[in-house]
Amino acid sequence: MNHEKMNRNPFKKELVVGNSRVRVDLKGGRLMEVVLNGVIVIGTYKCSDGKERNTHLCLPNFYKEGMPDYHLLQHGSARDIEYMISGLDNNLLTISGIIKPTEYYRSKLLVKQDFELVNGIFIHKIGVKNSGKETVPLNIGVHNYWNTPNGWQKATINSENIANGIRENNTQTPMKINQKNIIYIPGMKNIIWELDGFSNCVLWTGRVENDGKMKYDHKFMCAEPVRGSGDYFGSKESLIEPGQAVSVSQMIYFQE
Repeated sequence: MNHEKMNRNPFKKELVVGNSRVRVDLKGGRLMEVVLNGVIVIGTYKCSDGKERNTHLCLPNFYKEGMPDYHLLQHGSARDIEYMISGLDNNLLTISGIIKPTEYYRSKLLVKQDFELVNGIFIHKIGVKNSGKETVPLNIGVHNYWNTPNGWQKATINSENIANGIRENNTQTPMKINQKNIIYIPGMKNIIWELDGFSNCVLWTGRVENDGKMKYDHKFMCAEPVRGSGDYFGSKESLIEPGQAVSVSQMIYFQE
């Protein structure tokens, strides 16, 4: 992306620390790119279906949960709202947005994202506060678009090959993840992926079907941390009361 063009766009912001950078779109609070020590780790991609896609929050619901009962959008509305800058420092960008209550999901949510670069480490923190008057269910996912310069067929998380999970889109049977994980992507150094507040990982990539054959996108893969899965949304554990706040985070850096 052209730096000069981006600097002229009031909705696209860039954080640069040494040879690492983060690019954020305030429209949708989307993470357009993460470059660590000169290497693209997370990016924006034109998929085989013609759509341009990049990393975004899935909030207040993940995938299709809550859609019938609460009339929520697939993956929630956090990726569609407009955010504003609420903090900016040399190595930290903070943005905030509001998910307005509806007739069916009757509480207002304040959403905050921190994007931080420290010594070649990317830290992404997400905070959600129920500023309304009713208790509502909440799930949080981050739909990460990881760069796979040599494809994902041999990619692993914690030494487990994830190619089948990517092909099958394991939304219903997500893989368990640890607080500290090692991602291997062919052509790149091992990536350390530290998580706080997440329990599962959903895998996916772009695809289109032609003449009964599925064509997959191989220049990226999605490994998406999720707070809860299965029957989590609507369970007691998922409920967030008025005034209550929930936070999760991910930290990404190359293994030494």
